[in-house]
Amino acid sequence: MARRRSRPALAVTVGILLTTLLVLGIEGAVSLVTGRSLLRRPFDSAARWNARITDQQQATLARLSKGPYDLDADPRVGHRCKLDDAHDWHGVTARTDSLGGRRRPSGWPEEDDRPRWVVLGDSVAFGFGLGDDETYAARLEHHAADALAPAAARPAVLTLATPGWNLAASARAMRNHAHRYRPDLVVLIPVVNDLGNRSAVDAAGQRADRVDPTSGILELPMQRQNYVDLYLAIGSRTPLPRLIAAAESGGLEAVEHALNVALAPTSLRRWRQLVGEVRELDRFLRARDCDLFVALPWANHFHRELEARLLAEAPEVRYGFLFDGSRPGDTLGDDPHPNAACVDAGARRILELLQAADLPRGADWTQPVPSSPEYATRTAQRLAPVAAQALRGERHALYERFSGPRIALADATGFHQVYAGIGTDGTIGRDARVALRTDRPTSRLRLHVRGLLGGQPVQGLRIGVSVQSDPDAEAAPPQWTEVPLEAHATTESEGVLEIPLDTAPLAPGWIDVQLIASDHLVETVDGRSRPASFRFEALELLP
Repeated sequence: MARRRSRPALAVTVGILLTTLLVLGIEGAVSLVTGRSLLRRPFDSAARWNARITDQQQATLARLSKGPYDLDADPRVGHRCKLDDAHDWHGVTARTDSLGGRRRPSGWPEEDDRPRWVVLGDSVAFGFGLGDDETYAARLEHHAADALAPAAARPAVLTLATPGWNLAASARAMRNHAHRYRPDLVVLIPVVNDLGNRSAVDAAGQRADRVDPTSGILELPMQRQNYVDLYLAIGSRTPLPRLIAAAESGGLEAVEHALNVALAPTSLRRWRQLVGEVRELDRFLRARDCDLFVALPWANHFHRELEARLLAEAPEVRYGFLFDGSRPGDTLGDDPHPNAACVDAGARRILELLQAADLPRGADWTQPVPSSPEYATRTAQRLAPVAAQALRGERHALYERFSGPRIALADATGFHQVYAGIGTDGTIGRDARVALRTDRPTSRLRLHVRGLLGGQPVQGLRIGVSVQSDPDAEAAPPQWTEVPLEAHATTESEGVLEIPLDTAPLAPGWIDVQLIASDHLVETVDGRSRPASFRFEALELLP
């Protein structure tokens, strides 16, 4: 009897064993092919939670923060506006659609054959401080209807823009969503901030400019705001004769941010990347039977530099200028963004340029778009390649007149040559980068540093100095130097570092210098916490 009862038990055991082996075999095959485990997910609450968050649920969670931004799914884009949201920008409510773009007043276009245009860019294209019917897209759609033949299909004009995007983020967003927008024409509006880094989003739904989501801490965040902060904080220290000379020569354009001028290595590299993004976007859209038009808002130094580079490096890109320059009556008062009247005039000017360029292809233009009376005499024209290069040379000569081999915060010398990383009180966190120019060969650097404001020590502090003279080459490995501060503790402690360059003397011209701290702490000043290593006083090139 015992033997008879053992046979069913043996059969059950064998069945369980075979089932287990089958399940493990399937698990192994699925894991090998998909990289996912079938067994782990049912028992892992975190895995279940992550797997079940949809785009709509993420958008709902993002609305719990007070700020207007959410993380984009693509780190190359960085951030976006919250989806299907309403937020006040400069006291005016702006509504977003299901992709985070500015909502079209009459809604997303129906699935019909009408042309679709897209306005692409950052806060200017978005319509910062403007109502939904006052944006570039809304005004283009309104005025285009009057300029096309009566029987021609009217375009639906959409906005793909987010305040704080740079051009790389805008172009990437267009690539990601081209199949949704299906544009026949893209109007790109570049601005001076396009040379800066991408932004991410902090816990409050605000932009976090300190980290580029593509490169993380490996790339020092460079934003024009750093230059503006330094200008406002230390500009009053500039000696009067230097102020008068700059004012007579071009004002702030004589001491604009080094990142914008395309002379030193980092700036040159950023400019090449910027023009490359425009060129690649043009190719991407042409392959999809879509036209690109680059609308340059002002004939300022930044946009003239972009013009010269487009003519030399991407002559196939169609572009045009809107106006000669920004004036106080063009803006939102205490904010530099264009107001509704300026944007309406700009939209009229864009249509005028599109008609002249016979864009988009196949458009049946019959009526010219009347210019806004107050802007009719303020239009700016394209330059011939030779004239564009000559103007660029004049601008570079002006900048070099007020730039040199020394940066000193005490009297604001060379403050405009700071790319990023130096606070208004001189504090450096992890690293900082500056541009220096000399008319003679350079073999060493002299760096003046002080202890931190709070008097807290950073033990064993060393400073690494990395030099780059060629925008196409990697920066030299850092040379580490001990900081001779008394325990690095007090604001009275000062160190002067003489740093010989390992390489042969550098030829006259522009070089970039990166200062890297070996350690840092978090200090709190005026209620705000920040990483801090030491305070920068001065840096100069020596023969």
